[in-house]
Amino acid sequence: MFEKNKLKSDKRIALIINLFLFNFNLFKKFSMRRKNMNGLKLFISLIIFSVFLVSCSALPTKEFELAKTELDKAKNNQAPELAQKEYQEAEGAYKSAESFMKEKEGDKAKEQSVKTLEKSRIAILLAKDIRAEEQIKKVDALLQDIKGLKIKDLDVNQDIIAETEGKLDLVKKLKPAEDLLKDAKKDYQSGKGLVPAVQQAIQKAEALPEVDQFINAMNQAYEKALEAEKLIQNEVEAFKAAAIQAEADKAAALAKLRSEQELKSALYTKVTKGNELEELLEKDSFVNEFYKEEKDKVLEAFRAFRKMVQDNQLEEAKNALKSVDDLQAFYDKMKNEKILLGGKQAELSNKMLSKMKGFYQKEAESYLEKAKRLKEEVERLYGPQSMKNKKENSVSFIGMKTFIVSQEAGINEGASETEKKVSENEEKPANPEGIMLKKLDGLYQDAESSFEKEEYSDSIEKAKEAIELAEKMIALKKKLEEDKNKNNTTKTVDNTEKASFTIVFKTYKVKSKDCLWMIAMRKEFYRNAALGPFIWYANKDRVKDPNMILPGTVLKVPLFKNAE
Repeated sequence: MFEKNKLKSDKRIALIINLFLFNFNLFKKFSMRRKNMNGLKLFISLIIFSVFLVSCSALPTKEFELAKTELDKAKNNQAPELAQKEYQEAEGAYKSAESFMKEKEGDKAKEQSVKTLEKSRIAILLAKDIRAEEQIKKVDALLQDIKGLKIKDLDVNQDIIAETEGKLDLVKKLKPAEDLLKDAKKDYQSGKGLVPAVQQAIQKAEALPEVDQFINAMNQAYEKALEAEKLIQNEVEAFKAAAIQAEADKAAALAKLRSEQELKSALYTKVTKGNELEELLEKDSFVNEFYKEEKDKVLEAFRAFRKMVQDNQLEEAKNALKSVDDLQAFYDKMKNEKILLGGKQAELSNKMLSKMKGFYQKEAESYLEKAKRLKEEVERLYGPQSMKNKKENSVSFIGMKTFIVSQEAGINEGASETEKKVSENEEKPANPEGIMLKKLDGLYQDAESSFEKEEYSDSIEKAKEAIELAEKMIALKKKLEEDKNKNNTTKTVDNTEKASFTIVFKTYKVKSKDCLWMIAMRKEFYRNAALGPFIWYANKDRVKDPNMILPGTVLKVPLFKNAE
């Protein structure tokens, strides 16, 4: 470099000498003709002009201006941040070149200008490469994170299945972002392909189109990768929002379902109670004789309410609950009418009143005696089985018991505090026999109590209920024993009373969220939750815990028909 600069300096000295000699010859010719001071002045002016001309031609104006352009280009393409060292070197070289230009030191100015060109271009190559590459890697990592689905144990975890399906859907939606990333990588490789050409001409004091092409390629790569990142972020945010909304919807749906189940349970309780009252009123000859019109009116309202419940019109049914209360009120009124013969029948004589009272007393005695006989027969058949130690029967029928209590108390009524304490201290029946026997015993005790109070009509009704329950229990026991011994050649002696019911079994496949009381409530079976223990007893080999019946379990439901 030193030899090269020395050669250039010698050439400039030679040029100055030649110009001086040329000017001197001009001066001689001119002064010989004119012979005055003007010739001397012209000579001096020519000398000064020649020196100035030589000095100006020695400054690297082109290189200096190109260096300024390349430095600005580096500054505008993130070099100060991403290629700090290289940019600072380029900036330092440019300041030196600028200083040498002011001092008219052309060689040094040119040297620093070329250095500025080189460092600026290196800074551009480095900065644009880093910027595009980092953005591409960032998007690549995002996509890989999203695609890294955890799909183990899918066959046993429904929540993981739902989550995975959601992520797979998200991956499908990211296809445009993946396509953009592919294009970004192509542009990046295209830019990298220009680097050797730039490096080869990196010190050239002329504009390099490859530099601009490199910048454009890297900018396109960066912009496409950035756009891909925005697409991914938007889809991920939408996915998260949808997941949060899904959780909120799930919670709301569960709360609504819970509320609906509670309401449905209460409504079915009312329907069961209404069904019992309907059956009693329809069979009552006294009511049909003297109060048919009023009876038909309250029953019509109740039947409309029942249809609403069956059609799952819960809100409408809720607003029609009064129909059951009206039915109960009418039934209570009829009980009093039959015993006291008040209201419309008040004009009947005391003799007639006494005669009717005596009739009801005898009828009540007859029913009570039959109920007692059947109760003893049932206890003989079921008693030993139901009195097993609770430790041998780990299951309980708390759900059924709770429902029966609420059914008897009514939707807005509950047991008294004393009753609750007694209930808590009682030994909960751990088998269906215990539940049925307890129900039977309760009905019989109520019938006896009403008889002692001379409430003969009420005693008859309770005794009838006890008789019907006992006859069904006897029929069920006989039927199950017959089926059990069908292939047994050993003959057994049947000492039970002839049943008033025959039994056929109908199969039912348990659905999700089913329980025995809901199955018993179905219109094709009993329409009465209290008869759920019949189903349990008939399926003791399948149902170990009545509160946990697996969906898909096939139950045989005993249907009772009056014996011919």
